[in-house]
Amino acid sequence: MSEAFDPYRQWLGRDGGPPKDFYELLGVARDQTDAGAIARHADALIARIRSIRPGPHIAAWQQLLDALSAAKRCLTDPQARAKYDACLDENNLLGGVAAVALKNATPASEENPEQIAFAGVAQAEEAAPPVPSLALLWAEEIYGQGAEHRPPTTAGTPAAWWLLRSLVIVVLFLAAALGGLLWHQYRQGRWPAWASLVGSPPQAETQAEGLSISGGVPAAAFGQGDKSSSARKTEPSRPSDVSSGQSLEPVERPADTLAMANAHTKGPDKTAAGKEGSKTEGPGAGEAGPSAPAKQKHAPLDAQKVHAFRGALSQARAAMARRDLNSARKHLQAAAQQVQGPEDEARVAGLENLLANLEEFWKGMGQVLATLQPAQELTVGATPIIVVSADARSLTYRSEGANRTVTLQDMPGALVVALAEAGFTKAPSQKVLIAAFLAADGQGDRRRARRLLEEAAQAGEDVQALLAELDHPGPGGPSEKLPPPDDARLQQARQQVRERFQAEFRAATRAPAKTALAQKLIEAAGDATSPPELRYALLAEACDLAVAAGKAGQAFQAIEELDRAFRVDPLALKVAVLERLARTSLGIQSQKEFAETAMKTAAEAMEAQRSEEARKLADLALAVARRSRSPVLLRAVQTGREQLGLGAPERR
Repeated sequence: MSEAFDPYRQWLGRDGGPPKDFYELLGVARDQTDAGAIARHADALIARIRSIRPGPHIAAWQQLLDALSAAKRCLTDPQARAKYDACLDENNLLGGVAAVALKNATPASEENPEQIAFAGVAQAEEAAPPVPSLALLWAEEIYGQGAEHRPPTTAGTPAAWWLLRSLVIVVLFLAAALGGLLWHQYRQGRWPAWASLVGSPPQAETQAEGLSISGGVPAAAFGQGDKSSSARKTEPSRPSDVSSGQSLEPVERPADTLAMANAHTKGPDKTAAGKEGSKTEGPGAGEAGPSAPAKQKHAPLDAQKVHAFRGALSQARAAMARRDLNSARKHLQAAAQQVQGPEDEARVAGLENLLANLEEFWKGMGQVLATLQPAQELTVGATPIIVVSADARSLTYRSEGANRTVTLQDMPGALVVALAEAGFTKAPSQKVLIAAFLAADGQGDRRRARRLLEEAAQAGEDVQALLAELDHPGPGGPSEKLPPPDDARLQQARQQVRERFQAEFRAATRAPAKTALAQKLIEAAGDATSPPELRYALLAEACDLAVAAGKAGQAFQAIEELDRAFRVDPLALKVAVLERLARTSLGIQSQKEFAETAMKTAAEAMEAQRSEEARKLADLALAVARRSRSPVLLRAVQTGREQLGLGAPERR
């Protein structure tokens, strides 16, 4: 027999075979009482598994999603969890359910390795109780299992036998309830006096041997699987094979990156730690009374990792905002290397979920474009447009008497939403995709995204992770930005940059070489794992090189990257760059580019109600236009000043 495929090892990075219970499956301690924390952790795992491309193991993938969804529903529902814990305390009751579920499932064989991997309970099946039908009836009483699993009665079955079975069920139910009550009292440090009639408190945690989360158990014991776990893979109207451009194509990730959202589990096993921490000693162990579980001491956070983690998340959001999904994936991988706790893990998983939905959204947009026909009329807001031509990557349309061509990379947000609403189905899962775009894109609308997600949630979609992501600031949000380094650290970091790129700086004596080096430094600053002061220094050096080469646009690119990661004033930095450029010797083409850039920045300053900076920029543009001796450029600048209401330039 060939080696069986183990989804727990391949997809969850866990050895030792199938987990014994839902707690081990989710990796949470049994004494964890925060249902919200359990739900967030489960959502992180579900998002992680959904992002996997299962290939030939689609059945195992679906079963694992169903198991995770069932575990989440059980452990976050107080009543269901109490009943489940009571079953665990009975130790062997659900073993019968597992065995019967496996017997009813597809038989394991060499041709069906997923069944072997998910079952993993050959010994449990051999050790199953001799009355599996009783176990099934018990599961039905507790979890509302469908009657279709109940063994049919026959005319030869004595009525006394059915009465006896009913009495046994009632006795077991009462025993489980009493056991659950005693266990709860014991965990609270209170052993009731009347319980001495039953026995002394337990000395250690009950070992739930024989339990197995097989492919059939969660669905059999807790109802149908989560519909949302498979909706995004089986939606017939969702395009799945249309790429929307190089930067929008999903990245095929190696197996070692699939554990990205759970990178912090390289430390001590949390499940084992949770079990160890839950052990208590009773009075018979020499103590005055049962002791509460010892509080785990958390190691202090590494400040360097905190900065790198926040920076990587900010860069990932910024990459999604500019529709560069490949870069977003790389920044998320970098963030996963800096994870220091469950909260960090949940944030990475939330962005991973958002990115997965974005990839599906842009695939769908590619197919929508491919279906557009020439002369087809669309409405964007209140503006009608007519399709001239379209393919999976671009659209040419006519509006207001002119033709315009856009790609998926630079398409206006309003047009993207209009095409999506016209081309996608009205299914709740499609609303989730549109909401993902509105939440992440630089031209999106996070309030509208929240409304769509709430509508999808009412229709049964699991959108908790995406709603949680909306609670964080968007790209470049204030809580994600870092303070600029102090002068001493910045000076030291700039020296490191010059030493690292010593040969390139020595060769950058002419404008083309300076421009190339500036771009190289900007790209190097995108590594979120680098120290913050080093990233700041890389961008500062790139800005200086761009100014020396007379490239205002490239200098502005470095400033925008600074603004995404650090708390800076981008407008003030742009004004300073243009003031420096105005004092240099510019060619005719550079003078035209300078004047256009200065007037565009002046308009941004007026929108921000910073008229002083706007006037300063307009004066710089006018001075350069006069120096160019170009009547066309001079008239353009003067017209721009009048439109901004700046009037005549200030006399110096």
